[in-house]
Amino acid sequence: MKKLLLICLLSAAVLTVSGCGNADNIAAELGCEQASEATPADGILTLAFGERAVTFIVADSPLTRELMARIPTSAEFEDYENRLKFTRLGAPLASAINDVQHGYDPSGGDIAYDTANDTIVVFYCDAEYSDDLIYLGTAESGSEWIPVMEDNVTISY
Repeated sequence: MKKLLLICLLSAAVLTVSGCGNADNIAAELGCEQASEATPADGILTLAFGERAVTFIVADSPLTRELMARIPTSAEFEDYENRLKFTRLGAPLASAINDVQHGYDPSGGDIAYDTANDTIVVFYCDAEYSDDLIYLGTAESGSEWIPVMEDNVTISY
């Protein structure tokens, strides 16, 4: 337990030092409301696989509420260019797409929705700005596990 806590604290420190910011700052820049207390409806998203988990603080938006309504579920993630993982969750998250700001400059540890491919994207490296991305949240803990995330990922809150 102490080892897991230390890993979580180090991950948060690395994200902060590397300039990735946090969910509050990014959400404010994009005009999203950030949850003050985590609840299943508006704050925490977990991707668990094997003995590992990545926990995200997600911005409160129509898109994240639509996503949260679809979980718990399981997914398989694929790697793209050694910088991100992505998965499709069945039907696109289309109903809330027009209600949120499109486009941002993702950082390692971010989770986003890619409107061009209807995929959930989890970045483990910084990436270029894209008009197709919609910010969902930022990893609170476990971001070091994103590069090895692939099969049998349970998405829950």
